[in-house]
Amino acid sequence: MKIAIVGAQGTGKTSLVDALRRALQADADVVECTTTESWSVEQHRRCDMTLLMGLDLPRQDRDQSPQPAQYDFQLRQVLSSHAIAYSVVYGTGQARTDCALQAIAYHRNPSSSRPRPTASPWQWCCDSCSDAACEHRLFTALVNNNQASVRP
Repeated sequence: MKIAIVGAQGTGKTSLVDALRRALQADADVVECTTTESWSVEQHRRCDMTLLMGLDLPRQDRDQSPQPAQYDFQLRQVLSSHAIAYSVVYGTGQARTDCALQAIAYHRNPSSSRPRPTASPWQWCCDSCSDAACEHRLFTALVNNNQASVRP
């Protein structure tokens, strides 16, 4: 598995690459890259997954200009415009590594990595709910009711 790590300067890319290499050992090829350098978008597409560094770490430099935010915005635009899916990694230290490992585990096996809900999902009858599962249940029920009333 080849994993691309992208992010603005000062977001801990190098530290995460080192931590993931230690955690995954020979199980994955972890590469620090950006989509704006010679490591092009085409090469980026050859990766199995992309991890984008969040901007939650405190800035180490004295210059508090918005450059990391602008760079992060540009990275997201490039990734989105080329339909490259990515997961955002947040946290500090081991929490950041754990977040990345969780995203990698989900990417490897999406069905088993999701925790099973212990309670039944929240249900509400409304037409402005943004819960996709709720909307699907509502639509399915409406279609089934219409079909039942049309049948002889």
